[in-house]
Amino acid sequence: MAKIIIIEDEAAIRNDLAKTIRKIDEHIEIFETGSVLESMEIIQENDIDIFLIDIQLEDGNGYELAKRIRKIDSYKLNHIVFITAVPTHAMMAYENIHCYSYILKPIDQDLLEEQLFTLIKFGTKRKDSDDVLKLELELKSCKYVVNVDDIIYLEAINQKKYLKTTKDCIELTRTSMAGMMNRLPDYFIRCHKSFIINKNRIEYVDKARKVIRLNDIDEMIPIGRKYYVDIMEAAYEVN
Repeated sequence: MAKIIIIEDEAAIRNDLAKTIRKIDEHIEIFETGSVLESMEIIQENDIDIFLIDIQLEDGNGYELAKRIRKIDSYKLNHIVFITAVPTHAMMAYENIHCYSYILKPIDQDLLEEQLFTLIKFGTKRKDSDDVLKLELELKSCKYVVNVDDIIYLEAINQKKYLKTTKDCIELTRTSMAGMMNRLPDYFIRCHKSFIINKNRIEYVDKARKVIRLNDIDEMIPIGRKYYVDIMEAAYEVN
């Protein structure tokens, strides 16, 4: 059973989030708290899949809490979603915590349901080794399902998007790089304006040439200047 924790000190918002989650999947186990201290106790005693964290909490800062969570080995790749009334806080979280998304206050219910549906569908950890995380893609003439862990990278060339897996190179339709980032787990990161990579496949980083070698491919992937620090951190985590 998937587990989600809601860390939000406004009871009404906490209740709305829990109600929406149960509407999407009534079997999900939900933990609710408005306290940083209590949240750490819950996190350490349970195997949490998804974190919904308010940035402004009465007894602490949700952003700092998220950094503490990321330092726990079992939570390095879990989805973190921030709840905030300040968009700039969310952007800082994207850059430094690698959060999945953010929920902006005041909450738009339709948007909330869409965000949580996608998050729950793709963001919960698979408890059974045979239950492989899959992604459904819409192509020109059909729908195509891939195992997420088989994805090596995504590339944008002009207006076209390509997904490279261990078996195929697939041209995507009706999507954007940002849209794909929102559908993929936290271990997919942007390394260049034209590339999203599976960081679990990083073999090494050539610092001098600012390129990445990924497992199972021959070509080197470029690193954009604005993504360099994130890539070096990712390479450190997986090696």
